[in-house]
Amino acid sequence: MKKTLLSSAICLSFAVAPSIATAVNLEVAFQYPASFEETQGNEMSRYVVGFYRQLETANAIYANNGVDITLVPAYIQPLTFTYTNEFDISGDYDDSSSNTEAVTILREHYDQETEFMPQVDIHVGLTKSTLTLGNAGSYSQADYDNGGNTIPEFRMSLGLSDVNLLSPENLDIHDGLLAHEVGHTIGLEHYESQVVGDWTDVNDEIGYSTLCDNNVHSLIYQYAIDAPYQEVQISGATGCVGDNGADSVTFLNKYAPLMANFVDDSNVNTLSLDVVENVTDELFTFTVTRTKNIATADTGKLYIAGGSNDDEQNETVAPISLVFEAGSATSSPVTVDFSVIHPMFDIANDSKASTYAVAVLNDEVMPQNIDLLTLNTAWVAPVDETTDTGSNTGTASSGGSGGGGSSSFAFLMLMFTALVLRKKVA
Repeated sequence: MKKTLLSSAICLSFAVAPSIATAVNLEVAFQYPASFEETQGNEMSRYVVGFYRQLETANAIYANNGVDITLVPAYIQPLTFTYTNEFDISGDYDDSSSNTEAVTILREHYDQETEFMPQVDIHVGLTKSTLTLGNAGSYSQADYDNGGNTIPEFRMSLGLSDVNLLSPENLDIHDGLLAHEVGHTIGLEHYESQVVGDWTDVNDEIGYSTLCDNNVHSLIYQYAIDAPYQEVQISGATGCVGDNGADSVTFLNKYAPLMANFVDDSNVNTLSLDVVENVTDELFTFTVTRTKNIATADTGKLYIAGGSNDDEQNETVAPISLVFEAGSATSSPVTVDFSVIHPMFDIANDSKASTYAVAVLNDEVMPQNIDLLTLNTAWVAPVDETTDTGSNTGTASSGGSGGGGSSSFAFLMLMFTALVLRKKVA
């Protein structure tokens, strides 16, 4: 069965539910074609930082709606194997490629090899599609009944287009894509008709969308919602009870813990990044500390990216190599001049995304990104001479600063009609 999620422009505003106190951790790995490291240049920084931002916005959506899920980053690695069929990942994806291909690639790999990477709860495969936003395989009643032991691992896989990852076109419509696809992976469907008869307990036939109190559909609806992530609702949450019996909040809180128990935690999100602003020399110094395999020499990457505002600007720094000597827990320091970082602050100022840094090793990642704007003291926000809005502080929180403006329905329909989010159920 195949469903499609078409982008739609719906503006909304409501009071979100209180944040939750505890959460079930689901580890999420991020996988991309190995060729991208050679062909994508600075874009690799956008992909990795954008993945972290998707985790951040998804977690905010869940928390605001009373869903006890926290997505945590796990392995971030290239897909290095090669196929000879139409899903050959050794070459670059072109614009016609779909997220379905990313999921299919993962499926074929797991059918042929078992040592690709340690298993985690969910695998995200990156695509370069301009036609589809995402694709996910779903767990079913049989999968949960079998404890995840008799199904191939591809059911934990989803594809995500790079247009969702801190791109210049990253409008509000993209903020909830990972949260949406993870919901599908756990078992949510777009409509009630798609869950009837699929679950042994009829009380579990509640994981679908509804029309919320403000006359806007919930997260898992077929059409993408144009709203800041702070305003995205999930059926069953306060203000989104609806009249069709949908309660995705209860469904997710029941089945997410079951999914989390299918594989052991990898606990690889233990990397830390120290950033020092050197005003005298006009540069930032980055030093990474690892906790694993300290006796062995190793290398990694530092990714810096940000921006994405009303002017559709985006700034990235080419991935920076990190070097660890054998026996050393800390990397050799690397520096980036103010002349590189400060223009990124200019673009990020008063936009929906700040400027972030993320360090990655092959077997260890950071638990969250670092917002460089919050560490700044030397940069001063540019003055907008067209308006008299008072002074700017030049700082932003790591969770973003609002959702930016909403465009008109007609305008966004013209822009996004071609974007289709396909959800495939095995």
